[in-house]
Amino acid sequence: LEIIKDEIQVLEYYFSEPVGFINEESPTFCDYGYIAIESGDIGNFTPPIYNWIEINPILGGDGELIYGGHVTSDGFTITIDLPFTFQYFGINYDEISVCSNGYLAMGETSLIFHRNRTIPSGSGADAMIAPFWDNLQSGNIYGYYDSENNSYIIEWYDWENVYNPYYEETFEVILYDPEYFPTPTGDGAILFQYNEVNNVDLGDNYATVGIENETQTEGLLLTFADIYPATAHILEDETAIFFTTIAVSTDDNVVTESNNELFFNYPNPFNPETTISFQFSNEQNQQNEQTKLEIYNVKGQKVKTFAVTLSPESSLGKGSVTWDGTDENYKPVSSGIYFYKLKAGDFQRVRKMILLK
Repeated sequence: LEIIKDEIQVLEYYFSEPVGFINEESPTFCDYGYIAIESGDIGNFTPPIYNWIEINPILGGDGELIYGGHVTSDGFTITIDLPFTFQYFGINYDEISVCSNGYLAMGETSLIFHRNRTIPSGSGADAMIAPFWDNLQSGNIYGYYDSENNSYIIEWYDWENVYNPYYEETFEVILYDPEYFPTPTGDGAILFQYNEVNNVDLGDNYATVGIENETQTEGLLLTFADIYPATAHILEDETAIFFTTIAVSTDDNVVTESNNELFFNYPNPFNPETTISFQFSNEQNQQNEQTKLEIYNVKGQKVKTFAVTLSPESSLGKGSVTWDGTDENYKPVSSGIYFYKLKAGDFQRVRKMILLK
């Protein structure tokens, strides 16, 4: 929206409107590029499958008790080191702060917020990840680094809701190492899983579920005060919410001077084959006569690697590969979202494609 007076622009305002048919089976978006896909969603975004990972040692898990830090009558918040660097809303973090009131904060903080608010909001921890932010008490929190699957798990086990202590909450957050689970923006993927959830805290506006950036100016909200956006499902037991990112351009008229490019695959969606093309400047091409294009599934597992030799015939080294929807052993892979990643020298780019069978 442009406001113009006497042929001079005095105000420019950007806003977004949803396009298409929106309902609770649609993903939920934020302007930065994070999207939330729930296990009840359908469509081109493959929904996560609830698969509870038990890390409570009392129940046979390998997790360790998380407790301490800053402790008050409202709960506790403790800062712990992450086993990998995690990019979140464009910022890299090597530690997280875990709060007994159902949320994480990227980086270091001792703040405790037992009375939840909406997202985004100036009230609450910076860079918050909130699977179930509410006034909780009398439970345990466990943490576990799953090195085999390159992820870190935090589990809240049997936390009582202050409004009604007869209800208990058991849920977990899984942070995926961006090195093994690439996204188009480089930000880390996140999974919320709910083993037992009871959103009953009427006195404190029910729970808050969502994610928020460092400056508390942008976030992705699934519920607050028992209000849900049109794209969200009501919280239920044995469900999951997967947060990942898509590439978002804030200016369609941006012109880049770089000739390095990884193009969108065609066709997309595809079945069973798609072609991925790319090009490098002559200088980059000479420095990288051979490079690799890798394909990953949504779990961050590498599916296939192509060794690529670029053509030196012109000032631009051009190349392409055709993927037939098979893995390294030439076995067909399942339908779903896949990412392809190209890196040569200082250039790196990731794009998304969809295999539909």
